[in-house]
Amino acid sequence: MKRMIIVTTAFVVVGVGSFLTAERFGWFSEAQVFEWMTKAGWKGALMGMALLMGDVVLPVPSSVVMTLHGVGYGVVWGTVYSTAGSLGCAWIGFALGRLLGGKAVDQVGASEEDVSFAKKFFDRFGPYAIMLSRPVPIFAEVMTCLAGMEGLSWKTFSGAALCGALPLSAVYAVWGARSGQVQLLLPALIVAVLIPAIGWTILSLVSRKS
Repeated sequence: MKRMIIVTTAFVVVGVGSFLTAERFGWFSEAQVFEWMTKAGWKGALMGMALLMGDVVLPVPSSVVMTLHGVGYGVVWGTVYSTAGSLGCAWIGFALGRLLGGKAVDQVGASEEDVSFAKKFFDRFGPYAIMLSRPVPIFAEVMTCLAGMEGLSWKTFSGAALCGALPLSAVYAVWGARSGQVQLLLPALIVAVLIPAIGWTILSLVSRKS
């Protein structure tokens, strides 16, 4: 438990620091991102995906990027581009966690009990934490890095990240394609997060019984 708290705190401090620095100097503002993507023409989709991938360390307004994908490329392709960018971001965070995890975590001086607790926690609740954290800035990136550190399997992680990213991307793509005229955006986002979590629970129960 001690190890998870220390590592999580470190990631949050870095994330908040990045956000405050960007806010102070006007980097990655919504207006800037809008200008970059709308002036990029057909390259806007690639720029949007790159921005979403960079969100693992940069304070990118991901909801704005996803909405602009819907505006420029419609519901289907907007969803595809945003999902691809979100998955890329998740994989980068996971890889960083795997790469830095061993060395960084060893410095914490965690006991075997801490290591065992963290692994059991992620084996059981990791997929839910990854899915439910997708709409939450900083926390989403923290969970992907922790998943890599704690040894969650690549297959399980990718499935959870996809389940979390796809419906969220679709909601923003619809929102953008219809120029923000979609009613009840917040309930739609909540449903987009909860449905994959419920589905994952059902699949887990079925696989255990079989």
